This record gives sequence, structure tokens and C-alpha cells, in this order.
Amino acid sequence: MRLLLVPTELELAAFPDAPDIAAARVGEAEWRDYRVALCGFGPVDAAVGAMAALARCGDVELCVLAGLAGTLDADYCAIGDVVEAATFRLHDFETAALPVGCRGAHEPTSIEEGTVFLDLEWMQQVELLTVTSPAADAATAAARREAFPEARAEEMEGYSVARAARALAVPFTCLRAISNVAGEREGWDVKGAVAALAERLAEVGAGS
Repeated sequence: MRLLLVPTELELAAFPDAPDIAAARVGEAEWRDYRVALCGFGPVDAAVGAMAALARCGDVELCVLAGLAGTLDADYCAIGDVVEAATFRLHDFETAALPVGCRGAHEPTSIEEGTVFLDLEWMQQVELLTVTSPAADAATAAARREAFPEARAEEMEGYSVARAARALAVPFTCLRAISNVAGEREGWDVKGAVAALAERLAEVGAGS
């Protein structure tokens, strides 16, 4: 089966012919060619939710995380665009202050990758920055752009779900629709972004 993970009820409810939210909470919803589960909001809940959904569904041929993102580079990713993650950077993950031997397997600012690229003509493949909170203002967004110059958009679940999928050897990709400019409170287009995302997901589901 193809498993579609969506972080929030707001995102899922905006899908055309939206699946049953109660069923999605327990990973038993259906939408087009996908089984659908709500994985949770933010890096921690998304990791836990993804592991639970993947374990519950069993044989998953492709796991797709889909949701919204804020652009860090509006010239490259404009509001309404849909992009596929090539890599994820984890924001605010630093271990330099820890003694040697206490740092675990990851270097500071860990990187995760998608394991499947969909190779569709319209697809932009970009680096995404996984954050614990969206940029609250333009200065924060600018600081993130400076620290992560290759990241084109920020989101809150990708790195964690990629780690979960890799741990279970499940093919994984992530699609994000750009709904806003990172750091700006005005000008969000959630409805339009989700509509674009759903259209692209339907193409993926049809094997386009």
C-alpha cells in the first residue's frame, strides 16, 4: 500500500473529498490511492506518529509525508508551488558543548535524505529545514537563511519522519506545498496550497 502521512487536521480537512478525520487519527482513512494517517504536529509527535502508522500498516511500498511549508527563498519556491524534499536539515541540533563520546551517531546539524524521488516533470527537489517552531519574524527567517543557505523552505516534521521511515526500511518521500513566506504573518494561502498539494498527490497516486 501507499501510506500518506499528514501532520495536522487543518491540512487534511482542506483536501478535496477529505477523508474521515476520525479514521485518519488511527491510520484507517482512505483518500484516492492512499491509506491516510495523521502523524502529528512538530518533530517529536511526527516521529512517534510515523513509527506507529508504519508499524500498524505493515507492508508499505511508499510512505509520503505531505503538508505545508514556508518559503525561505521566494524567488525559488513561491506560494502555491509544490516541492519534493531531496534532503532535510535539522535546525537547532548542536552537540559541540558535549564531551567526546556523548554525541551519539550524528554530527551537529544532522542531515536526512528522501529515499525515493518521484521523477515527475513538474517536481522541484529542494532541501528543507525542519524546525521546532516556524520563524516568528523576518529577522528569524533571515538568520535561518544565513545558517542554512541551501534550504529553500522550512517545515516541522520532515527530518523526523524520514528518520522513522529509514529505521523501518520503508521507501519515503516528502511533498510540501508553499503556503507562506517564512517570518511573515500576512499573506498565507493555506487553501490554495493544499489544493495544489492534493492535485500533485493524485498524480503521484496515479503513477504519473
